[in-house]
Amino acid sequence: MRRIHASRSQGGRRAGEEVSMGFLFFLFALVSAALTYNVYRPRKAGPRLAFASFFAGWLWGELVPHALAIELLGSIGFSLAGALESGLGRLALVVVAVSSAALARHYLQALDTGALVEKALRQGLGDDYRDRIPAPLATRLEEGVRWGPILRICPLSRPEVERTTDIRFDRVRGINLKLDVYRHRSHP
Repeated sequence: MRRIHASRSQGGRRAGEEVSMGFLFFLFALVSAALTYNVYRPRKAGPRLAFASFFAGWLWGELVPHALAIELLGSIGFSLAGALESGLGRLALVVVAVSSAALARHYLQALDTGALVEKALRQGLGDDYRDRIPAPLATRLEEGVRWGPILRICPLSRPEVERTTDIRFDRVRGINLKLDVYRHRSHP
C-alpha cells in the first residue's frame, strides 16, 4: 500500500505518521459525493449556509461535464497512486461511481427540459407560435445544446456581441462609476 510520509506534525498527527492514498481518495470521494448530494438537496438553514450551498450546487450542477471529468481523472490518479490497494480506496471508488451516476442523471434530466418547455409553449401560445416569430428573430433561435460554451469555462468573445466599455453613469465622492454594456450588434 502506497503511503504519504508526513515529515512534520500537522492537523493533530505526530511526525512520522503515514496517510494512505486510500484515505485521501476516500476524502476526495466524500467531497465529490457531498457536492452531488447538494445539487439534489441544497441546504436552506441560515442565510450564509444557504448561499454557500446554492453557490456550490449551482457550479457543480451547471458544470456537470467538468465535474464528471474531475471525478474520472481523480479516480484514475488515485488508482494509479495505489489507492485501490486498501478497502477504503475501493469504497471510495464505489462512492465516486455513485456520485458520477447521480450527476449524469441530473444532466440527462436537464436535457429533457427543452421538450417540456416546448410543450408548455405550444399549450400556452398555440401550435403555430414559431410561425408568428418575426423572421429576423427566428434566425437567431438555436436548437439543441451548444457544446462550445459548455466546454469553455471562460468563453471568448462572440462576434455577434458588441461591448461598449467604461460608460460613466455617476460620480460618487470623487470616484467615477462606470459600467460595460454588452448587446447584439444588430441593436434590437
